[in-house]
Amino acid sequence: IGVFNNALGGSEEILGEITRKIKNIAENFSLTEAEQQDKLQQLADNNIRLIQEQEVLEQKQFELFGIRLPEDQMKKEIEQASSFWLSSASICRLVTLYLQDICGKEREYILGEKPLKTLRLSQEARSRLLRDFQKFPRQNTPMYREWENWLKGDGPHLPVTFESECASEHPKAVFIMPLHPLVKQVALSFDTRKRIFTALRAKSDEIPVGRYEFAIYQWQSHGIREDLVLQPISSSETVTEHLAGLLEKAEKDPNGNADMANSEIWDELDVQHYKLWSEACAKHQQRTRELAEYRRESLTTSHRACILLLEDQLRQASNDKIQKMRRSQIAAAKTDYARRIQDLDIAVEKADVTAGVVAYGTIFVERSQ
Repeated sequence: IGVFNNALGGSEEILGEITRKIKNIAENFSLTEAEQQDKLQQLADNNIRLIQEQEVLEQKQFELFGIRLPEDQMKKEIEQASSFWLSSASICRLVTLYLQDICGKEREYILGEKPLKTLRLSQEARSRLLRDFQKFPRQNTPMYREWENWLKGDGPHLPVTFESECASEHPKAVFIMPLHPLVKQVALSFDTRKRIFTALRAKSDEIPVGRYEFAIYQWQSHGIREDLVLQPISSSETVTEHLAGLLEKAEKDPNGNADMANSEIWDELDVQHYKLWSEACAKHQQRTRELAEYRRESLTTSHRACILLLEDQLRQASNDKIQKMRRSQIAAAKTDYARRIQDLDIAVEKADVTAGVVAYGTIFVERSQ
């Protein structure tokens, strides 16, 4: 009987037809009891199989609304979505710097060398964090409520982890990840309007020894697929190719000059960036048009199949209520199709890549040994 749970609105007609057939079998006195049982079982099997086949067909039609990517392409996109700067170690380091800036550098606030750690904050420190937290629009989610309750509470210790596996093993520990309000507080504490200049040093055997200027730009893609990437550019093409890896292992250079706001090299980097950005923007707009066309064809194919199915169900329906429901479903399907097509057209028109400077700096490259 559970097979009818998904046939919303259609159960009345389906069960009515089955009831009539069951009654005919029961009133056929020429059948033995065993023959009646066989026919009843066959009736049940046939109708359930028919409903299940319709469910499979509807599911396949529904899948046409999406795009199934090859497995290797999906893995590639997942890898591209991963970032060193969003890793657990980077987030832990970022939170530590934020706590030291807010609460003072004389103490350790995140205790423990293992994945399961303890966040220790005094009442005064929690009050400072609470003021930052209250700058956010209020969200009624368990994560926000638990964080707010701890900041307002009396307990100075909170079990935390930055590792997903540890969070699964210790459900009572607070999982500090990019969506946690503490990390959002960290992000909010940075003044993105201020130009940042830094001086770093790193070791590499693939790049000639020397000091190189670089700039980090943020590219935000708009359209069907929203995306955000960091684009590094250096005064050396070789350094540009390896800059992301160099920054991951770079350290502060005490001998570097990070205050070079008036240097002409930054204008040259901006010129290089404009060329790369123009090419990336054109490619993004082209990909958006191609993806929109693909989805438009998929939507059209699925919509036609859906309408044909609903119209066929409408013709087969003998109950007035079922007919009314089918007509309503047809109208809703047409409205939904028109809305989706319009969304694709709007996305194509708005396809763009906006750019902004994140930081300027110099990096001194030296040999590993």
